[in-house]
Amino acid sequence: MTTITQKILKNKWFPNSLRFSALLFSIFLMLLLYLGSIKLFNIKFTSYWALFVIWTLWWPFLYISVLFFSRIWCGFLCPLGLANEAGEKFRIKKKTINIAKWGFLAYVLFFVIVLLEQISGLFISEKITLLFFGIFFIAAFVLGLLFARWSFCKIICPIGTILSVFSRLSFIGLRTQQDKCKVCKTFECLKGTNAGFCPTYINIPLIQSNKNCLLCARCIKNCPYDSADIKFVQPGEEVLKESEFKLEESIFIIALLGLTFVLNSKGTEFFRKFFGFLNLEGASLRTSDFIVTIGFVLFIFLVLAWISSKIFRIDLTTSLKKTGYIYLPLT
Repeated sequence: MTTITQKILKNKWFPNSLRFSALLFSIFLMLLLYLGSIKLFNIKFTSYWALFVIWTLWWPFLYISVLFFSRIWCGFLCPLGLANEAGEKFRIKKKTINIAKWGFLAYVLFFVIVLLEQISGLFISEKITLLFFGIFFIAAFVLGLLFARWSFCKIICPIGTILSVFSRLSFIGLRTQQDKCKVCKTFECLKGTNAGFCPTYINIPLIQSNKNCLLCARCIKNCPYDSADIKFVQPGEEVLKESEFKLEESIFIIALLGLTFVLNSKGTEFFRKFFGFLNLEGASLRTSDFIVTIGFVLFIFLVLAWISSKIFRIDLTTSLKKTGYIYLPLT
């Protein structure tokens, strides 16, 4: 990036100034949903305006932003991450979460939350939207009280979960200059000398993936040699290089592919033919949509991975890891 960009990223007020601004705007939207309307500068804002901003503007923005700017939402703007950090300020015991052990929870909770959205009418209800975001803010703060380093973002947040997967296809990412890192003896980026530790435990000198990098710019502030920087990368480069492939993430990608059928009326109608005789209604029917459709797609994925393992003479686990990522652009 340019010298100007480096100066911005190294500024002590960046990106927290943006995150505080996003938090204030989020509070305004929540008040709008709660009160129904607010008049500012002779302009009347209603709860319908808040729903439009959240679900018609912000929600699509997340998916567009991740393809071009990786996890810029997480590091530069997200107010939930700020609430998680605020909880950490009051934390007594410095406990951390074993992501290797509990990381799969984020993927499971993602589908639970999407299902709850489907059966609750989230996108068209002021009260339910307010309830959802209120619960997330409280959960983010409480997890901050209990665990260190943005625990909410890593095992609970549905936004962080989806962005972490698709950031692998992004045009930008944080990378380092290997020649500088090889001769570095002080490792300020790992020690968190100036701006604190990396919230997701990334080995900064060896970073090759966008998945866990929140673009919080802490390592950029910490590094005295300007090695760490946000750079342009080849879209999908880390998929081609098989960087940090995980079995649970591969399965999650395929489950997301199944979700596209659930969220499409034609796909839903097709799969309901298999359990229509049960005469289910309401939440039970929608839950069955998820279980049958995603389960069927995962079964087909398992069969294809098994066939691939036999053809290329590799173990099934390795085949499952690689096969899922092949479908990431399609998903």
